[in-house]
Amino acid sequence: IRLWGSDVVVEATPEKSTVCVLGGSVGVRNKSSVIIGNVTVGENLSSIVRTKEPPTIPSILSQQQRRIYTKDARQF
Repeated sequence: IRLWGSDVVVEATPEKSTVCVLGGSVGVRNKSSVIIGNVTVGENLSSIVRTKEPPTIPSILSQQQRRIYTKDARQF
């Protein structure tokens, strides 16, 4: 993940990582160099990266998801 002055929440498990951008933008790609594809995830969008797959096309965060991530991020 590359950050450009962004507010980002990342949920990571062995099977997948979900990148949610609350402000700014982030470049996302699979950690494996043999998996081709990357996306730029902008404000209020999210993308999922699964093992052996490129990141998904960014999708819009719902207001409920944004509230949950914002609340969780305040704990840090």
